[in-house]
Amino acid sequence: QVLFGPYLGREEHEAFTVQRLGFDLEISHRIAEGFEVSGGYLHEFSDLRDLGKGLATTGESDEFFSGPWFEFDLENLDRQINPTRGLFLGGLARSSFKALGGTEDLIELQLRAGFYYPLSSIEEHQIVLFLGLRGELSAPLFGDTTVPIQRRVFSGGIDSVRSFEPDRLGPQNDFRTPIGGELALIARVEARFQIWQELWAVLFLDVGTVEESLDKYRGRHPGYAIG
Repeated sequence: QVLFGPYLGREEHEAFTVQRLGFDLEISHRIAEGFEVSGGYLHEFSDLRDLGKGLATTGESDEFFSGPWFEFDLENLDRQINPTRGLFLGGLARSSFKALGGTEDLIELQLRAGFYYPLSSIEEHQIVLFLGLRGELSAPLFGDTTVPIQRRVFSGGIDSVRSFEPDRLGPQNDFRTPIGGELALIARVEARFQIWQELWAVLFLDVGTVEESLDKYRGRHPGYAIG
């Protein structure tokens, strides 16, 4: 399958707002049931606005990103909603190069994995264990020293470490404005209890961290969430 077309998007973060305008070429192929690969080329203009306190003088600006990308998704779950058994694995690699029209030379990598395992059943109410891992990397290439803020990785919120507000897990400047980082790691453990049909309750533990720079890796203390 081949897809090509322009797009316009908007993202609002505490530290900034960005409007994205560009075009994307995508070629995807299903290799087997539950296993799909895709790749393509992305050219995008990022219009950066509403910078948070302490960011307006740090060099952040509008940027062009242009380069190839690749993604794969492997999924073997017994059902799509509230799975009770199986696993998923996915990865994404994106790049931008000055030689191809980008403002920066950089690489972005994402890897996600999850595993569901049924523990037991109490009067036909299932109990399921879930283990999940996710890693994100955004790093400069060929001597570039920084990653533009609209391409840094952020963490915190309902889809990451749930005791932190969105973008609040990780580095902040002197004005307590989240500035993101180059590496984010998140692990999740859940005990999922079936209450009635598709109504479930979840006891969870999340652990995650965001590192501001790979060159100045500090091994920051991770953030936790229990709930």
